[in-house]
Amino acid sequence: MRVVPFHHAHIGALKRQPEMEWLERHKIDYRCLEGPHSFSVFDRSDDIQACLGLIEHWAGRAEAWALLGEGCRSVLPALHRKIRGYLGECPYNRIDAAVPVEFVAAHRWVRMLGFICEAQRMTAYLPEGRDAALYAKVK
Repeated sequence: MRVVPFHHAHIGALKRQPEMEWLERHKIDYRCLEGPHSFSVFDRSDDIQACLGLIEHWAGRAEAWALLGEGCRSVLPALHRKIRGYLGECPYNRIDAAVPVEFVAAHRWVRMLGFICEAQRMTAYLPEGRDAALYAKVK
């Protein structure tokens, strides 16, 4: 597994999971996700498996985001350990994560990362009017 700073061009090489197909229909400018706390993960074959990071809203608070590739299972255990360590060391007191209500695997993963559900349904929070749950990790 190789981790590099995230670049918006990495998104194009990521084979997204079926639950993320809705992203294709939106003109999202992924450059806004670039920054000191955003990364891309490559496997041993140098295929991109994940793009993820934190967006700072203000000092002490950030929002987590993640786009995982369809075949990311090979790097997921190591990636999970790295992320848990990183979340414990990063400079934020609070990190939020919005998870689509119907994306069961994502709910399971954020809970495994130590996030707590604060709102089970935020109506029309995501593009296309999809609902999301709000999770937070507070130090």
